[in-house]
Amino acid sequence: MTEASDCAQIVGTKFWNSRPVEEPQTEALIRGPRDGFTEDFRTNTALVRRRLRDPNLRFETFQLGRRSRTDVAVVYVEGIVNDKLLQEVRRRIHTIDVDEVAGSGFIEQWLTDHQLSPFPQIMSTERPDKLSAALLQGKVGIIVDNSPFQLIMPMTLFAFFHSPEDYYQNWIVSTAIRVMRFGAAFLATFMPAFYIALTEFHHGMLPSELAFSIAGSREGVPFPSVVEAFAMEATLELLREAGIRLPKPIGQTIGIVGGLVIGEAAVRAGIVSPIMVIVVAITAISSFSLPSYTFAISLRLLRFLVMLSAALFGLYGIVLAYIMLNIHIANLKSFGIPYSTPFAPTFLSDWKDLILRAPLSMMTGRPKMMRTKDKNRSK
Repeated sequence: MTEASDCAQIVGTKFWNSRPVEEPQTEALIRGPRDGFTEDFRTNTALVRRRLRDPNLRFETFQLGRRSRTDVAVVYVEGIVNDKLLQEVRRRIHTIDVDEVAGSGFIEQWLTDHQLSPFPQIMSTERPDKLSAALLQGKVGIIVDNSPFQLIMPMTLFAFFHSPEDYYQNWIVSTAIRVMRFGAAFLATFMPAFYIALTEFHHGMLPSELAFSIAGSREGVPFPSVVEAFAMEATLELLREAGIRLPKPIGQTIGIVGGLVIGEAAVRAGIVSPIMVIVVAITAISSFSLPSYTFAISLRLLRFLVMLSAALFGLYGIVLAYIMLNIHIANLKSFGIPYSTPFAPTFLSDWKDLILRAPLSMMTGRPKMMRTKDKNRSK
């Protein structure tokens, strides 16, 4: 370009420091990729593009927040995604009118169908491989600047039991682990309630030796099992919250070590029984085995409601709580898709990747519940 030229060139030189790509903190895997999303918008879009080099991959960019002007991208694969789903995601995003969008959590709360439900209806993830796999199923992703957690929608209940690691190893091992996760979710929600019901209302349902053992361990405990269970579970939740807020070297051990120390001290002081400490420990371990942190929090909240129901009505209260929980799940929807899919409504072909994880050679179709344009993953 010369001095007489009537043209000008504009070169973008904007740059700021950002955190490098690191292993996800909340979704660690034994076998699988180690890269995770960062707070940089362009880095995150590049991580998805690196995995999906399909020319039909689309990034629709918006700026949300009247003052923050946060970059947000709706991600999908054209030719796979259902147009009605995509239009509904766009419509809901355009309804967001706030001063600041500080992270993906703000957008998740705006887009959620049922605000009063404790269950997450949109999945947040730190893993680019998880988001990429969801896009190939016909789902829609949202990438938000300044946040390492990106969003996937729509979601069903059973998707929160799945982990990317399920697809990186043998299908028999993956199926066994999934069955264990479902069992862990049941224990994390109902085990303290069963303890309360059996010790307070239904002693006759216990084998004689077990009943005598529990009665002997509770000898000298001044509180009923209801108070005992609520106190121990509340203490455990406090320890978990403290472990998150403390510095990492201390926080990693405060939850387990603190629980053991307090439990042992409470048993020695005669405040709680040893069997109660075992119940709380098994409940805590079960909740830690779930791959989705947000879903595990929901079960932790429901646990207290089920315990209250058991304290009032015994096993009948647990059955009542279970029925109400199923009614609530059956009425939930995520962007028009029932939360209980593919059980209700039933899509038998989608059961290949539900509790059972079928061999990859058999999973040739995309989920029917997504009503994708391209039905097949392989020809």
